Amino acid sequence: MSRNRKNKNISNQSIWKNFLRLMEYGKDYKLLLAFTIFLGLLVGVFQLLVPLQIAKILDAYVVGNYKQVQNISILAVIYIFSFVAELILGRNVAKLSNRISSSLRGETFAHLTELPTSFYDRSKQGDVISRLTNDVQAVAISIQNILQEIFSGVVILIGAVILMLRMDLLVASLVILLTPISFFITSSIAFASNKLFLEQSKVTGEIQAYSEEMITGQKVIRAFAAEDKTQAEYDKLNEQLYEVGQKAQFVSSLTNPGTRLVNNITYIVVGVMAIVLAAKGEISVGAISAFLTYALQYAKPVNQIAQVMTEIQAGLASSERIFEILDLESLDSEIDKPELTFQGGNIEFTDLSFAYEEHQKLIENLNLSVKSGQTVAIVGPTGAGKTTLVNLLMRFYEPQKGAIYLDSQNIAEVKRDSVRSLYGMVLQETWLLRSSIFDNIAYGKSDGKASEAEVIEAAKKAQAHDFIMQLEEGYQTKLASASANLSTGQKQLLTLARVFISKPDMLILDEATSDIDTRTEILVQKAFAELMKGKTSFIIAHRLSTIKNADLILVMNQGDVVEVGTHDELIEKEGFYYNLFNSQFA
Repeated sequence: MSRNRKNKNISNQSIWKNFLRLMEYGKDYKLLLAFTIFLGLLVGVFQLLVPLQIAKILDAYVVGNYKQVQNISILAVIYIFSFVAELILGRNVAKLSNRISSSLRGETFAHLTELPTSFYDRSKQGDVISRLTNDVQAVAISIQNILQEIFSGVVILIGAVILMLRMDLLVASLVILLTPISFFITSSIAFASNKLFLEQSKVTGEIQAYSEEMITGQKVIRAFAAEDKTQAEYDKLNEQLYEVGQKAQFVSSLTNPGTRLVNNITYIVVGVMAIVLAAKGEISVGAISAFLTYALQYAKPVNQIAQVMTEIQAGLASSERIFEILDLESLDSEIDKPELTFQGGNIEFTDLSFAYEEHQKLIENLNLSVKSGQTVAIVGPTGAGKTTLVNLLMRFYEPQKGAIYLDSQNIAEVKRDSVRSLYGMVLQETWLLRSSIFDNIAYGKSDGKASEAEVIEAAKKAQAHDFIMQLEEGYQTKLASASANLSTGQKQLLTLARVFISKPDMLILDEATSDIDTRTEILVQKAFAELMKGKTSFIIAHRLSTIKNADLILVMNQGDVVEVGTHDELIEKEGFYYNLFNSQFA
């Protein structure tokens, strides 16, 4: 029992912590927030004035005073001003909630760009996108519902208590004593549903991640006739989302009828007691009307929050998922670190050790020297550590031990951007913008600005110019759905053109020509040979025939460099490389 109580307290603290943290984003919009608060208070005051004015009119009619034009006019003015205030309040609340959610979304996206590569390696892409879109939208709705009710609710809550106490202490005390029951019901259900809404957000992220994965891989799914299997898995996730969503909605929906039951009982008790007091002549008919109205208004904030509790709980649960990302440790700030000074591209690996998981060592005590201008080929079986070596060169990961020196400078002690900006990199997996072909090639320039001549020259070197000109809009062709209108080989040629236009100081090619036909590959290799002249270059290749002319070949196996030499030297040794090379032609 104590454990349950402890969990409930943690949930309570978490909800309030998330709410207060969300409100901190309103500090950037102080004037708008202040005006919204003022309007909320004003709406509450207007709602308190209405019962008093109606009471005056009723009491006057009871005593036979039928000349109530002035009081009715005042009541009409109050209603008009209340309507205008509520209208502006609604507009401001929507504006404020959208701005807060926009700031939250912007900060989350900015933080995502600062997270280490390891975060993306272990996270589902669809789930991250869901947090950035669905969860932020849920937070916006939650903020809107809270701000719409909270300020006017506070005025009504306090004002109704004061006015009821002034009219009759006994009846007012009864209302105040019964109200905590409503609060207890609301808070208990809220804490119970919070966990369910958090689970709903998680499953929503999972189903979005799965949907994205399956839609992207439709060709493979159909090739293996796995449509039924894919649908079954989706149905399973969809059913899971339905069940947790149903539970969350049901638990949250109990708030409104529960609080209304208590409020109706309170209303009946107040009405009976007020009639008895009126019969004794202790209060007027108008006072009865006002008392009953204030009894309802006193519970109104609780009821209104209860009505939107589903959205509020969903938003607060979603905010927890967003804050999970914002609380992740970003890459260390490197403001105080110097820029790397490029002096040719001499690279040294000194006692380098690295592992993705502590219990699974990959690279241990690697020592290697690469001279400026050398073309270094990295070969080895799958999982040997070839791409890991590149990740360390680019500082996508940091070694647990040892260091990498570039022109005698420890790359861990200089700004990582100054290291990465030296390399032109082509990965095995192509990545293109959903923009024009021109923009995709120009993206290789550090400032993103390139002339038409520069783009065309780069495309020609990458052997992409001919197929581009065959497209209806040429270089202005828009690449829709992540370049789905191009073949895999054509996409790769565009990424190669992007490297050519960047004119890098050093190169990293990770299976850069794996999806290109042999004839085109020969032409691209010639262009690369020209680009790589005098530049330190690293080439990862599985087709060993493409790296025969490399100055140095690193043969890796299980994280270790097992052989180093030229192609002829390694063939002559008849060792690991010899067997690897001959296996491709067996």
